[in-house]
Amino acid sequence: ICNNLTKTLEATPGFNYEWYLDGNIISDTTRTIAADSGTYVVAVTTTLGCESRDTITVYNHQLPIVSLASSFEFCELDSVKLDAGNSTTTYSWAPTGDTTQTIWAKQGGQFTVTLTDTNGCNNSDSTTVIENSLPPVNLGANDSACIGLSITLDASVPNGVKYIWSDGHNQSTYTISNPDTLSVIVEDADGCIGYDTIEIKQLQQLTLQLSDTSSRCANDTLSLNAGNFSGADYLWTLPDGSTDNAQIISMSDSGWYVINVTDKYNCKGSDSIFGIIIPIPNIDLGPDTSFCSLGKDTYTIKMKFSELIPGVISWNEDNNSSNDTLFIATQAPVTIIGVFEDTLNCYHSDTVELTEFCEPTKIIMPNIFVPGGTQNPTFHPVGVDDNTYVDIVNNI
Repeated sequence: ICNNLTKTLEATPGFNYEWYLDGNIISDTTRTIAADSGTYVVAVTTTLGCESRDTITVYNHQLPIVSLASSFEFCELDSVKLDAGNSTTTYSWAPTGDTTQTIWAKQGGQFTVTLTDTNGCNNSDSTTVIENSLPPVNLGANDSACIGLSITLDASVPNGVKYIWSDGHNQSTYTISNPDTLSVIVEDADGCIGYDTIEIKQLQQLTLQLSDTSSRCANDTLSLNAGNFSGADYLWTLPDGSTDNAQIISMSDSGWYVINVTDKYNCKGSDSIFGIIIPIPNIDLGPDTSFCSLGKDTYTIKMKFSELIPGVISWNEDNNSSNDTLFIATQAPVTIIGVFEDTLNCYHSDTVELTEFCEPTKIIMPNIFVPGGTQNPTFHPVGVDDNTYVDIVNNI
């Protein structure tokens, strides 16, 4: 029998039973006993006092030896070897169904092996297999930068115990200031290994183009735009020595405008431009006024200049003067606009409002007229000749 079992011995029918194990009487006096290993003798006495004996030797086979550790551990994407030992037996593993002495566990859980030897004796043992996750190493997405930008890479993981970078650095964090490709291997307290790689590419320096135009008229505006760069810092140096941190500024004075830009990737760029503010000669057409165009009067507007420079004069109405600095108005009311544009296309204008106003005409009629006489031969106002009188009458 096997070590973990007993053999039932049953004597022939009788009246009294005495059992001996290895020559020693045992207390059991029943017809059947559970026997382990040894030599058993039974003495059976009938009701008539007759006695008979029989002898049997029971052999006890030891169970096959199996001893798995209480637990095994392995890292994700790996496996662990389970060995049942005792090569003279057959094997049955659960839950895999394998029948070999050793197996490779590729997932966590409870594993049981049953051994059966050549005597048909079997024994079992169980173990717990634990699958440990790999360290979640994450250096982030690939990036780009210009030389000189400090970027801190952090490979820290929970329970991390060892960090090995591709260039030999051995701390969890690493600060680089040049484009590079780096890898890191991390080992945690369970002996599991994780890794990651990051590439930092080199960017080109910034290209700036302030303006195609470096001058403006004094009565105009000109903006200088350094360009829209991600997360950039702007530093303007202005003609008067002051500074400005805006992306776009206005040219306010003549002189050098210098811009330096640094974006969030430490890429730099600079540019400069010499700005010129072109002065404009002020023109003056005089004050608003009135005249009597109905009386055939005219009014002459003269364009006066603060300084004399070459240019072109234009008026918003047809001019009756051969001198373009003069405008002869022949009717009212009217708005006259004069414009002066110099050779640099800078211009200035002025306006005059002309209104109609005529002095009242006093007419004195004679008390008497003498037809065919030498005085007052016709009836018309005193002091007005015939032609003027006709004009006055026609305009009433």
